[in-house]
Amino acid sequence: VAKSKSGKVAVAMVNFLANGESDWNRENDFGENGIVVRESTDGGLSFAEPVDVTQYGNEMNSTFRWVWLLGLSAMYVGEDLHLTWVESLLNDIHDYPHESIRIIHWSPGVNDGIPTIAARWDSLHFAYWEGDPQIAPLDFPKIGADENGVLTIAFCSFPPDTTVKDSATGYLYADIFAVSSADNGLS
Repeated sequence: VAKSKSGKVAVAMVNFLANGESDWNRENDFGENGIVVRESTDGGLSFAEPVDVTQYGNEMNSTFRWVWLLGLSAMYVGEDLHLTWVESLLNDIHDYPHESIRIIHWSPGVNDGIPTIAARWDSLHFAYWEGDPQIAPLDFPKIGADENGVLTIAFCSFPPDTTVKDSATGYLYADIFAVSSADNGLS
């Protein structure tokens, strides 16, 4: 949920495919396997029709048939809604393929409403460690803006030299990374 200073309210939801055999085979359900947003201009008393932000769909031949989404964060900059989330294409080799994982930014007024990539996993900046079920290779993105309108997305990951583990759980400590955009999230 995000709220603007004028009282505009947005609810953003990840519409996951259920993990049942029959659900995987459904096609063309509205917002299936994507992110759906509903906005209100009266402080949440009523909401406009839902908008499928990602429009991935679940068509059998779609490139985005198996998309893994998590970590949704929303905010208003003035009256413009901005979202960020983690996205990765799934494959048959690994449940969470780190090579395709990326953090996405979306706003209806940026790039004609087509999501842009804010950060992507690469081995130079990030490590991949399968031993921690609590965190993906890039995870927990949160979006914010400063008084000049510079957008910043902060997220967690493991740096390549990570070796320090929590003594109780054995999990590695993640670091916090950030990327910023001075052009409203276009780049």
